[in-house]
Amino acid sequence: MRKRATCFVLIGSGLIVLSVCTLILLARLTRFLEKTHLHFHENAKRMDTLKRSMPSSKSLLAESSNIVTDRASLIDLRNRTEVTDPRSTYYGLVYKDTNGLPLKRHPVKTFTKLKRSWMQYFPHLMKSLEQYRVKNPSHDPDLYTWKTSILSVQSEKLYGVGDTLYAHIQAKDMLNRSKEYGGDCFRARLIRKGSNGEVVDGIPCQIQDHLNGSYTLQVPLLLPGTFTLEVKTSVALSIEGIDKWIKFSALPDHKGLMFVSRLTTDETVECNMHLNDLEKYENTTLCDYSNPRNQERWYCAVPPSGVCSPILYTKIEKLSKQYLAFLREDMPKDYGQLNQISGSGAKIKVMEKNIDIYDLYQKNNDVLWPTGYLKQGKWISFKQTEMIQSMEEARPCFKNKIIYMLGDSTIHQFFNEAVKDIPLVQYGFNNITHKHNPKLGRNEKTNTTFYHRTHGQPLQLPGPPSDRSYISDVIDNINTGGPDVYIYIAIGLHLLNYEPSFYVHRLEGIRNSIKTHLKKFSATRIIIKGLNVTEWPQEWQILKLETILKRMFKDADVLFVNLWDYTTVLPLPEYHPLGDALHKQALLLFDPVCHWPK
Repeated sequence: MRKRATCFVLIGSGLIVLSVCTLILLARLTRFLEKTHLHFHENAKRMDTLKRSMPSSKSLLAESSNIVTDRASLIDLRNRTEVTDPRSTYYGLVYKDTNGLPLKRHPVKTFTKLKRSWMQYFPHLMKSLEQYRVKNPSHDPDLYTWKTSILSVQSEKLYGVGDTLYAHIQAKDMLNRSKEYGGDCFRARLIRKGSNGEVVDGIPCQIQDHLNGSYTLQVPLLLPGTFTLEVKTSVALSIEGIDKWIKFSALPDHKGLMFVSRLTTDETVECNMHLNDLEKYENTTLCDYSNPRNQERWYCAVPPSGVCSPILYTKIEKLSKQYLAFLREDMPKDYGQLNQISGSGAKIKVMEKNIDIYDLYQKNNDVLWPTGYLKQGKWISFKQTEMIQSMEEARPCFKNKIIYMLGDSTIHQFFNEAVKDIPLVQYGFNNITHKHNPKLGRNEKTNTTFYHRTHGQPLQLPGPPSDRSYISDVIDNINTGGPDVYIYIAIGLHLLNYEPSFYVHRLEGIRNSIKTHLKKFSATRIIIKGLNVTEWPQEWQILKLETILKRMFKDADVLFVNLWDYTTVLPLPEYHPLGDALHKQALLLFDPVCHWPK
């Protein structure tokens, strides 16, 4: 009995201890849940306050530097559903699980329209190439155009405002022989520099190729003063160099870059637009991740598992060996050197005349050229009589506006300018792995909304498929329109080294999506951003895309913002304008929001 009683006592004591411990744990768990619940509501309250309140301009500028994480977008992206909330950075985008399908070599006949030749936009260049290949069949390297080319101009003549200056260029090769065929590319500008050496006045020049080695330069004289006529070229801009660029970009095996993607199976594979053209994949199958909207090609190698699973993430692996070998071995050693030709630097004196330059050019130019000129550091456009001079002046124009900025990093720069100067609160991520994901900029007080979207593959920026929607898809999903909706488009540089037919095909899809949108919303403002002149040896590669871009949208109901003339006067050191150059281009780009041409 005594043992049994002792046993009951021990059991009872144990139960009491267990009950006490349980009560203590429950009390701690309750306090933890209360704190978590309170913390959750405090965060929700902070987020709601941020979304509903409009800080002062000064505090908003500070806030815009700390990007707000759009938690709803994470849910949208995870569920891969259509996003209908305009407050989401992923608004208007549709994400679905896309599995690659096995693809044999060239089985998809619907992709044949991609073969349309880009050379249709360059009839003059075709004639030059025919001449060059006949007269220089051995591709003599000494025939590259060199700085010994001669600029002839009547610099002693007294000119007046409103006159047109004509000059002559004779192309010469590296042995100082006159060339007998055309196709060379020269960059020319008439400029006047200030006391600090900066260009304060400038006019872009036009050059006519006579297909015999001689060229006529012409430039309207729009300002009084003493100007310098400057003409430059490089071996990369001669017809010989251009021919090499054309042939190299036509080869399927280079494309400049190698992309790799990580799949949901945690396997890494090579991907690109042209894998089905590569010899090493000739007898194998590929995974097809092509976009069906505009038949945009994108293929990946089949991984070791044999499963074409969805892509998680894509990045650039490296420059292709062929591209590096081409620059090192096939191009002359001085291909990157931009030289002033002989006679460049001639001084031109222009006298003042009582003449309305704007009226003169509006009445006497069927094809308006140049599109503008630089006067006292400011760009004067012939497209409109007045222009905004500061972003502060432009702020009222953005009230009640919805603005989409679609394209590469050169349009993302101007989204960032809008965030800073309007100002806007930015929603979305901004780190090395999600630097160019969809973003939203919002000003509640003025009811201003900006959306930024990058374009589809190929994109030299790391990220998941959800960060790179095709522009045609985005425009298809814009379900609002009218005179308060602006769609900016910038695309080109990421397709620079691809065979140009890819670019023609991409622009055809964008143009078709614009036409479809304008049938529903005829008053929507569509703006195409032109490309920039850069101090770079591949300038002709950019000029090639600029020419295609302008001609593709020539008859479309869009506004083309020409930056080529502007950056001919003020060339950029690289693709992206910085500092004052970025600010001035922002004024050109956003001016249509204030002064839409009638």
